[in-house]
Amino acid sequence: GSSDTPADPQAGRTGQAATRSTPGPTPAPVTPSVPAADRKIEIPDSSTTIHESDKDPIKLTSYTLGTGDDYSFYVREANTSQFVKNDVYKEYVPNPSGTHALAAHRYYSTSDEEIVSIVDHRTGGASDIKLTKSPFYSAYLRWSPDGTKGLASLYEANENDDIAPQLYGYAIIDIATKKATVVPVKEQDTSPVWPYFWRGDGRAVGIWVSNNGEPERIRFYDLQGTVLQTLQDVGRPPTWLEREPINPSGTLMITYCRDTDDICVWSATAGGEPKARISFTAYRIIGWYDDRHIAVWRKRGSGYQAVVVDFNGKVNRVLATTTDATKHEQQFLSYTSSD
Repeated sequence: GSSDTPADPQAGRTGQAATRSTPGPTPAPVTPSVPAADRKIEIPDSSTTIHESDKDPIKLTSYTLGTGDDYSFYVREANTSQFVKNDVYKEYVPNPSGTHALAAHRYYSTSDEEIVSIVDHRTGGASDIKLTKSPFYSAYLRWSPDGTKGLASLYEANENDDIAPQLYGYAIIDIATKKATVVPVKEQDTSPVWPYFWRGDGRAVGIWVSNNGEPERIRFYDLQGTVLQTLQDVGRPPTWLEREPINPSGTLMITYCRDTDDICVWSATAGGEPKARISFTAYRIIGWYDDRHIAVWRKRGSGYQAVVVDFNGKVNRVLATTTDATKHEQQFLSYTSSD
């Protein structure tokens, strides 16, 4: 059977004596089970209900409602099920242990600076870090795998709203020193559609690149902006990915497959052939749930449903439901890792 199927416990049992004297085949690893939800939370001002367990490795921690400048932002209070409207921040990403969060400010400072705060959940205090000045701004805050650094993708806004912002580079935030290093990226083939993400070892950041109709590929930079590696032929970038493409242990990566809308699982460092193809029609991909499952949104009735899916495309659990499709399509829900 496949590597996800436990070995038949009766395999090789030709007789008790033979079984005792001859070691049987090593059982294949068993895919960890997904915990059942033990509570439902109807989140404020939304048609969305989340179904969660204390054992979930990811949890909903913030969401937006509305589009353009006229949006509302809600943040989950640390270690509670309460979501509270927040007018200070536009993005809020807790670390997996829940001790701190990275929070991007909604407005520039009085001196036109883009500010990201490190919020200490134990004291309630926040340390403000200046990243860039207008018209540059940050988005897609990410914690490094070891929690010592933050990553922000940096964009340059265009005065003409009809022209998309340009991707400028990235910023590395040192949590201990509370300082940021801005890294402009010289290559012109990066696209503002896809943000930077951490490589599994936390020593490099990756981004999708595309040039003159060539197939998209992933380029990794070190933390100073030097190109380290390019992964060719790893499918197509997800059109919408709410979390990192790399799994929690840093070994696997998800993309759309080259030739279909199936979701392909690849080695995160070597490319090559896909390790698995997940046949599932996803409206949006949330990202990894754990090392052996992904979380996706699918259309369901008049609304949408977020589900946990294994590598065989089987739904293991419902994470959230929404009854109002139109409202949901203007809503960004941010799931983050939780220990």
